[in-house]
Amino acid sequence: MSGIPDAATWRQAGRALLAKAISEFAYEEAVLPEVQLKPDGSFTACLRLASGVRYRFAGTRRIWGNLAIDPNSLRRMDGALETEATDPQQWVLDARAELGGDAVATAGFLRELGRTQHAEALRLARCSGLDAADWVALPPDRAQGLLSGHPKAVANKGRLGWGDAALAAFAPERAEPFQLVWVVLDARHATWAAVDNADFPSECIPPGERGAFDAAVARSGIAPEHALHVPVHPWQWDNVVLPEFSGEIAAGRIVPIDSFGDLYRPQQSIRTLTNVSRRGRADVKLALSILNTSAYRGLGGATIAAGQVLSGWLAGVIAADPVLRRRRVTVLRELAGAHYAHPAYAALPEAPYHFCEHLGAVLRESAEAHAASGETPALYATLHERDATGRPLALTMAKQAGLGIEAWLERLFDLTVVPLHHLLCRYGCCPIAHGQNIVLLLRHGLPVAMALKDFQGDFDLADTGQAEAAGLPGAVAALLPRKRAEVVVHNIQTAHFVTTLRFLSDGLAAAGTLPEMQFYRILARVLRAYQREAGLPPADYARYELFAPALPKVCINKVRLAVGYGDTASRPLPALGTPLLNPLHLAETGAPR
Repeated sequence: MSGIPDAATWRQAGRALLAKAISEFAYEEAVLPEVQLKPDGSFTACLRLASGVRYRFAGTRRIWGNLAIDPNSLRRMDGALETEATDPQQWVLDARAELGGDAVATAGFLRELGRTQHAEALRLARCSGLDAADWVALPPDRAQGLLSGHPKAVANKGRLGWGDAALAAFAPERAEPFQLVWVVLDARHATWAAVDNADFPSECIPPGERGAFDAAVARSGIAPEHALHVPVHPWQWDNVVLPEFSGEIAAGRIVPIDSFGDLYRPQQSIRTLTNVSRRGRADVKLALSILNTSAYRGLGGATIAAGQVLSGWLAGVIAADPVLRRRRVTVLRELAGAHYAHPAYAALPEAPYHFCEHLGAVLRESAEAHAASGETPALYATLHERDATGRPLALTMAKQAGLGIEAWLERLFDLTVVPLHHLLCRYGCCPIAHGQNIVLLLRHGLPVAMALKDFQGDFDLADTGQAEAAGLPGAVAALLPRKRAEVVVHNIQTAHFVTTLRFLSDGLAAAGTLPEMQFYRILARVLRAYQREAGLPPADYARYELFAPALPKVCINKVRLAVGYGDTASRPLPALGTPLLNPLHLAETGAPR
């Protein structure tokens, strides 16, 4: 049976997940290993727990202060009994006093952790025999299915709500392409917005099926002027929409019309789907009421229209800005969106957030539509992935491009970090720039462009008024999170540097290719060159300072144990730890770590 990993792969996944758990919880200061550090940065360590159990391990301390642990070095000692450590759930039980969750929260975390290990074992089985060159050569949708997931979140593949049949059908590492379920919504009871008359059927239904589709729509009984044609994820239809919206279906305000159209494959984010029948057609983002990586993956109605206006405004800003245009920054615009609120849940303002996110869809431009001949899209998160030999995929990309890794990184930083910093300094806005919100376009491994995506809750404004001065409509600005400048800068520092570049610099150093200090010297050099090129007032750079000696440490794993798994009115917020020493400052000043 495809959903049952073999014993060796299960242990391999357990070792890797345990190493990650100890590393990230130590980074978040929930556990405090005793570390014997050597001059070259390598270490041996012992983690003594209040339960009396000890864990020994070895690895390398990295520039961000985190411990890169060799999974094969992990040993568990319980009294006189010493064993190989391969069980992350046992570690959570051993570390209960330190991790601090009550029994309900700990049980929930154990469940999410076990499901993550199950998914990771199946992913490792699929990666078996693939070297970095094979991985890079895969079509973008298949390559995404091999990604390891959120690099900071320990339990990053919990997918609470899905059983094995759903995982086999819809999880990125296992799914084969599938059709979407279609409904007709009465527009008088729904939220709908579109640009340039975009709609879902035009992008999702091939011409050969359009006649049968239109005939089914005509039989819905909803007048054409009020009919919205909207796709629903098959799992969401069976498990949420049909049983919970039965009253709306009985009243004829929601009418199912069967499965139609192109085949789709899930991206790494699960709820966003790639059209594999007609490459380059728009991606579809659909509500999924499963808990994964800290939150339910539904879609709310408040930002449906805002995402389209915001992405259109940003595309216009980029087209008119020489710094961004020269670097070929693009936006994957949101073309259309629909949301239907359950009337009973909508009448309860205090209802947990996910109750109002059950039925929604967004149509978004695909990265392939922006790729010229010979160019291939790749999620930024792909760069720090490693093949079975430990080789980061970025090294293979640099080799394909015919560049040394330093020259390749200069190109990468200039096309990605520079535009993000420029958007902040010039316009006071920035996406949350983690590895799934940025898509690279590569030509034979060479980065040639960056595409920004996902404007549903992953875009912030500074309270400086810069975006409004550049023409952002006030109605849209009112829907976006507005934060102090020193907070918005963490869309780059935390989301990009800590959550993405931390793992890329670690991988390159582990491969013996590039010391981490040199990695950040290159980044510092590229950013300073941009500041000279752009010539903005020095106060703008100072307002969004990337070179400060320290920056806040954002902690996401211990929050899950503190908050637990009960319903909340809003998505959980991270906690803060001891400030981090900033590698950009260290690299530029030569200060010791």
